[in-house]
Amino acid sequence: MRRLKLAIKEWNEKTGGNEDKKIELIERKISELNGISSHRNLNGKEREEIDRLNMELWDVIRFCELVWRKKSGMISLNEGDSNSAFFHKEVKFRAKKKMVHGLRFGFYWCKEPKLLKKKVFEYFSNYFSFPFRKWEVNMDLNFKRLPEDEASRLGLPFTMEEIKDVVWSCGESKAPRPDGFNMCFFKKCWQIVREDLFNMMMVSLDSVSLKKV
Repeated sequence: MRRLKLAIKEWNEKTGGNEDKKIELIERKISELNGISSHRNLNGKEREEIDRLNMELWDVIRFCELVWRKKSGMISLNEGDSNSAFFHKEVKFRAKKKMVHGLRFGFYWCKEPKLLKKKVFEYFSNYFSFPFRKWEVNMDLNFKRLPEDEASRLGLPFTMEEIKDVVWSCGESKAPRPDGFNMCFFKKCWQIVREDLFNMMMVSLDSVSLKKV
């Protein structure tokens, strides 16, 4: 099994694995082109290259996200939800996906990093330096209130049906803590665990107090 694992790992790297290095290489190329654009305007070929690199980066990130999502599903079956490697990868992927590659100013689409920074700076400089701009914000704080009969029901004990609705509304891969019991377990074994879960909720309702905000 150990030999097989090493062979699969080697095959994966040769046939397209190691996406982290791919992302690092693509980002380095994009950074080099951005550095060139800070000294001069990019020519047509260079602009096409940076567009191609951005598309390639997007594809690799989506593929990595899919792989880590599959891995996290297997991990959560054993460990439940936690801030695992998948969580940190997901944060990094989302940050990369939100990267701004261009903005439209009027009828002009700007993608040159140097010019883009200049345009954004000019826009906000003009916006915040406008002499007659008023910053007062009028807020209508007349919040909606529950009718008295509905408000009085908030303090009633939980019912079995309410607890079941909450469990069924959660994703099956979700877990309250990393003890191995995710929501898929509670749904599949509902007839077995429902009484224990109901009693636990009743004890929590009587012994735990919510802090006022």
